[in-house]
Amino acid sequence: MGQAGAVGGGAAVAHHLTRDRRGRTVKTSGDLRVGETVGQSQRDLLAVLLANYVLARLVVEKVTDRSLGEEMQRLILGPLGLTGTVVPDTSTDVPEPHAHAYYRYEEDGQEKVVDVTRQNPSWISTGGDMISTTRDLATFISALVGGRLLLAELLAEMCTPEPKAGYGLGVFVQDVPGGGTVITHNGGITGHAGLMYSTPDGGKILTASLNYVDDAALSMGEAFQKTTQRLVAEIFGGGRAASAL
Repeated sequence: MGQAGAVGGGAAVAHHLTRDRRGRTVKTSGDLRVGETVGQSQRDLLAVLLANYVLARLVVEKVTDRSLGEEMQRLILGPLGLTGTVVPDTSTDVPEPHAHAYYRYEEDGQEKVVDVTRQNPSWISTGGDMISTTRDLATFISALVGGRLLLAELLAEMCTPEPKAGYGLGVFVQDVPGGGTVITHNGGITGHAGLMYSTPDGGKILTASLNYVDDAALSMGEAFQKTTQRLVAEIFGGGRAASAL
């Protein structure tokens, strides 16, 4: 299960890392700043946000002289006991046990389906390459909203959404039927999807792992969105699924 931005807040990470461990100021080339918004559409905005995760990774590795995986293990995965979560980098290995992902395409007039479970996720980098489990996702989101990972003011900043996309620094803040909100950041990669939702106080949490047959047209997209909305409405909206569709 690929979980995009599971650590949350590429912009926040880069914003608060300005000097490396030897006290040197870190400088980056080019005009693109972490957190900068380009374009007006939500698609453009989210594309830039994903790019920010990649930039944040480069900043972390420059500041610490260690790989992102090592820093993740030191600061988050190890302390929280997230033994089922890995940063794969270029590895195609998936920890056992795991579901399988599939992709369908047409060749010579015939539909073919291939297993794409093992793939090199480096093409998306920190835009969505982490592998995790539903248990680890529940532990992570509980620790995040419970204030175990960030100072209170940073958590508040993280959960303040950008108006155009409803997106904060690494998480979405969504209204649910019947009132209230959920903190969420779902993720996925070809043939895999992961769900992660929590009430702001961590009193109710939903995590799930899905596998499916993907295709170039993303034909599962609409059905996936509607089903997810119904699930969230049932769990967090007092059973108000019908009004969410």
